[in-house]
Amino acid sequence: MAVEGGSSEYEGNADADEMKEPLLQKTGASNGRDRRNKERERVINVPAAHPDDDDGASAGFGYNYGLRPYQDIAFSVIFVLLLFASIGFGIYGVVNSNPDYEWIESAHYEPDKGACSVPEHVQEKFGGGAWKQFWLHKNKKLLLNSIVAQKVSGSAETAVSLVIAITVVLSAPFALCMLWLLRKKTKELVYASLPVFILLPVALNVTWFVACQRDVECRRNFDFSAQLSLFLFVLLVCGLMIYVIYSNWDRIQLTIRVVQTAAEALYQNLTLLFVLPLLSFALIGLCTPLATFMVYAYTNGKLVPNPDILNHPQMPCGRGTDHPCCVWEPTGWVVPYLYLSGFAILWAAMITAQVQVFTISGTVAQWYFARGQFATGVAILRSLGHALGPSFGTMCLAGLVVAFVRLVRSLMNKANAEQGQPGALTIFLQACLESILQAVEFLTKFTTNFAAITGDSFCTSAIMTWNLLKRNLLSTVLVEVISDKVLAVVMVALTLVYGIILYAILSLTASLDHSTKMIATISSSVMLLLVLSLFSRILSNIVDTVYICYAMDKDEGVVHKPPVHNVFVILPPSWDEPAALAVPHEN
Repeated sequence: MAVEGGSSEYEGNADADEMKEPLLQKTGASNGRDRRNKERERVINVPAAHPDDDDGASAGFGYNYGLRPYQDIAFSVIFVLLLFASIGFGIYGVVNSNPDYEWIESAHYEPDKGACSVPEHVQEKFGGGAWKQFWLHKNKKLLLNSIVAQKVSGSAETAVSLVIAITVVLSAPFALCMLWLLRKKTKELVYASLPVFILLPVALNVTWFVACQRDVECRRNFDFSAQLSLFLFVLLVCGLMIYVIYSNWDRIQLTIRVVQTAAEALYQNLTLLFVLPLLSFALIGLCTPLATFMVYAYTNGKLVPNPDILNHPQMPCGRGTDHPCCVWEPTGWVVPYLYLSGFAILWAAMITAQVQVFTISGTVAQWYFARGQFATGVAILRSLGHALGPSFGTMCLAGLVVAFVRLVRSLMNKANAEQGQPGALTIFLQACLESILQAVEFLTKFTTNFAAITGDSFCTSAIMTWNLLKRNLLSTVLVEVISDKVLAVVMVALTLVYGIILYAILSLTASLDHSTKMIATISSSVMLLLVLSLFSRILSNIVDTVYICYAMDKDEGVVHKPPVHNVFVILPPSWDEPAALAVPHEN
């Protein structure tokens, strides 16, 4: 039932309208009208939990300000133990490193003894632990040539560096400009982006078809009937996309409202743009020692003759050949440690990403469900405290799932590179596996969003997420896809405009050659694109959180943001229940 003007159409007509079942915690439909009336009475009479309330407990919907228990503790313990093991073995590797590793290039192979040794005159000349001095001495001619080249091209490099530095400074105003467009011109941006979904595939389809007709080899290897079939199939897919957009126009309108509200949420919480990068720096601070330990761990071993030389004594080795006489053989524990520490770095990176999503979701949910004044700093600290405190085990489990997905995808890509040209069955199986991996990542991201709002464990949040996706899958997918495409179009458009303007300014004001101007323009555009992509990733996570908040309001039949309360007209009802009454909630 529609709600207009911020007032509810519910006027006590309890027998005429029915409240739908909760979306996130659906039970059997046989509970009858009594349960529905009790749910309606609870939604109307019980306000959302807020830290100013006496008990601070959750009222059943909205952000959980209450005391949160520690969830998924076992996974946080496993992660901490993995870190301690990586650090402990790393320190052991540093203490027991073999200095002979520094002299691999100068090692001498003794066929009579079947062993490798380092000449004493090399060690005496450069001293122990002076591999850098040896390398500099060995390559001093190359270094001199490099220094001369640097002096010659120093002015060009200075100009490029200056342009990139200016771009970094201007990236913040560009990000704010992008935010302003998404807040004020959301409908226009979405309408302008929708044709791109159709016109770009059609243009690429026509381009390859015409190019193949003009190329003799393509016509010889690719039969015309197969070309025409593929061309018509792509056009059919584009036509299907047009039909999907037309038949789901209400969900397009939903996307516009969700993106606009998400942009407003980011505008009200700009501190997120400064807090979240600090987590990335913390990750760098953690991974740098681990990477250093991995390097030192590899130095635990000894110099041994190249096995190829031992199997073929007549094979030449050393300088001027492709076969070194001596190679490094690490100790038995080194290789397992490298895998262990590498996985620890990957897991830590995925946990950091989940903590960022958790912080964004928790902060935005507090803004969405807030009553009265809203303090951004307090909300961010509260969400970050929950992520690193009671929900840290949930973050570890979510990070582990995503890390496993990344490993599987990496192994699949490695197998493709080694296999060469895969068969049709292999391509089909890989496509199915990739779809499963994307679905797992999609579900995990929404699970983290739910955990940030409710404080539940990973499994409980995953079940709630599954119920949401099961009953609103098409709306969720369209909101996700269209919002990401809109952000990508705006981001690329701003980058292209900046690149064109920058090249024009350099052409008019700087006396640089064409290649230098192109390098400066491309480098600066890439730098701006990276900054805007980080901004878009934050906004994309906010879009997901706002959609979840909308769904929670829909389930409970309340409205926490009166200016956008008519979004309930657009949100599709559940498959087997009538739409909920939207009862405005005073903020």
